[in-house]
Amino acid sequence: MDAELQAPPSPVCLTEGHMTEQESVVWVRVHDRHLQDITIAGDNGEKLFSVEGPGGYSSMTLRRPLKDATGRPVFDLRRKIGWLVEDASGNKIAELCHNKFFTSQHTAINAKILSSGAVFEMRPRDAMGLTNYVNVGNVTIAEISVHSNNIKKRFVRDRDVSVLRVRVAKGVDLSLVVLMAMVRAEMAHVWQK
Repeated sequence: MDAELQAPPSPVCLTEGHMTEQESVVWVRVHDRHLQDITIAGDNGEKLFSVEGPGGYSSMTLRRPLKDATGRPVFDLRRKIGWLVEDASGNKIAELCHNKFFTSQHTAINAKILSSGAVFEMRPRDAMGLTNYVNVGNVTIAEISVHSNNIKKRFVRDRDVSVLRVRVAKGVDLSLVVLMAMVRAEMAHVWQK
């Protein structure tokens, strides 16, 4: 059952220029085990964003640069104790951390945009975190679902390692939701679930 999605009460932007004009479905396709080759496309197959990192184990913080369809940098996602998000200039723009780690809420993430102080969160719908909701206050702005998971298969050449289906409400910053989907994909790869 799909959640009822709504626009946030006041606009929440991680980066400029990526607002959704209508409720949309986006597919996050992770092509490798190190999360360095990711394609984000619309339901129609149009490429919206991509991650083309330097390869596994080349960065101590697992830096993953997100670029838009034209190749312009949107942000870099880095892993520290939580996650850090930096703009193209290297300035920290957001921080993310686990809400509770050793519980059934293991995919619960709290996030804060540093420039505006806006807080948003990702919360699981089920114990395995196969479906997660992205919320701003009491409003659900997106739904992230694990569509396929081939993480445990050692040699996956003919299919993506993992695929997430993301539903996004109208009037939402797509880069913010893609950020949460990237974090959820990382958790799936680390835990192999």
